[in-house]
Amino acid sequence: MQLAAVRRSRIVFAFAVVCGLLALTSSASPASPSDSPTQLLVAFRGNAGPAQLASAMTSAGATDGSVIKGIGVHVASAREPDRALTALRNNPNVLHAERDNVLKPQEVLPDDPYFLNSGAWNLGGGAWGWYATHTTQAWDITKGDSSVQIAILDTGIKPNGLADFDGRISSTWNVLNNSSDATSNAGNHGTYVAGSHRSHWVTRLVMPVTVQTAD
Repeated sequence: MQLAAVRRSRIVFAFAVVCGLLALTSSASPASPSDSPTQLLVAFRGNAGPAQLASAMTSAGATDGSVIKGIGVHVASAREPDRALTALRNNPNVLHAERDNVLKPQEVLPDDPYFLNSGAWNLGGGAWGWYATHTTQAWDITKGDSSVQIAILDTGIKPNGLADFDGRISSTWNVLNNSSDATSNAGNHGTYVAGSHRSHWVTRLVMPVTVQTAD
């Protein structure tokens, strides 16, 4: 009898422990927001006043920090960034809202054989200056607009044998003889300048204009 009673008491104790653990698990609060706030960038519409700005931030659960001078973008923080961004983007007074992410330029390099892909200088020439100044990082942002034409006022252009200019010259003009011939007596300098613009703005057309004699 005593042995049976001990067994029953142990079973009851174990059952109570299990029930207690289940109760703790079921009553545990959901995952709490991140202890480390996420930084957001928020731009408001021009007609939004201080009251609308404060209301938008409060409703989104975000805290307004500072304002970037010159562009008026607010640097805010939120412990629940997804919820905050959804609320801000649905607010009529908000122009746009995004995470303040850090992006590293990929520095897209062209397949031009004369374009150096290292900082080393060689006698073969090439676009060493562009590499040294990291100008190519601009290509991560834009490669130009094909609707924009760039006029090169220089010594004309020598397109023969330069495949980069195929289909990329919109028109030519020569102000010295009032004709469209900008190639017959063209100089090297105008060709080089046109090539620089063509390489920098990949999709744009160039319009060589002869304004001075060949160099």
